[in-house]
Amino acid sequence: MFCRFCGQEIDNNSEICPKCGARQRETITDRFEETVHDFTKQFQPKIEEAGRAPKFSFRWALYTVLRKKYSDFSGRACRSEYWWYMLFVNLLYLGLSIIGGVLTVIAGLVGAYLMLALLIIAMVTLIVPSIAVSVRRLHDRNVSGWWLIPFFGLSVIPLLNTLLLIGYIVFTCLKGTTGPNKFGEDPLTADNQIVSNVGQ
Repeated sequence: MFCRFCGQEIDNNSEICPKCGARQRETITDRFEETVHDFTKQFQPKIEEAGRAPKFSFRWALYTVLRKKYSDFSGRACRSEYWWYMLFVNLLYLGLSIIGGVLTVIAGLVGAYLMLALLIIAMVTLIVPSIAVSVRRLHDRNVSGWWLIPFFGLSVIPLLNTLLLIGYIVFTCLKGTTGPNKFGEDPLTADNQIVSNVGQ
């Protein structure tokens, strides 16, 4: 009789191989462990690849804005970095609003206050990275981030705020300047690689 794992010749009555220590009689646990091992070996490269976020993806944008450049007002932000982050912010507020509506129906005034508290926490947490990524988006168009101050100041005027919002959306949808500008390297060409530490 030979070991089913290492091939060493062993006694016919041996339950454990003296060379590799493997059990010779297969149990349900052994079979399960073998299946898991085979599955892991087969899909490990795919699992590792899924754990990485390619540049310009949703996950990469969140990592960049919320962790890597949380309060970084220098440099440039490409369109995908800016708009993926804005999508996340709007989905977050939409989700909080739905939760708040449900809480208000269930708990009345207490639910409404809880919803208000959640919104305030979200706004306070996200205000710095939101302004930072907006400044970097303006930098990508070779425009100073200080232009956000008059923009926010004029946006309180009725009718003008709608025109300013439309103009701002169009402006941030435009492609950034090609190559380096006075605010830094082109984010579309600089450091264009796989960000492997997104999940860390």
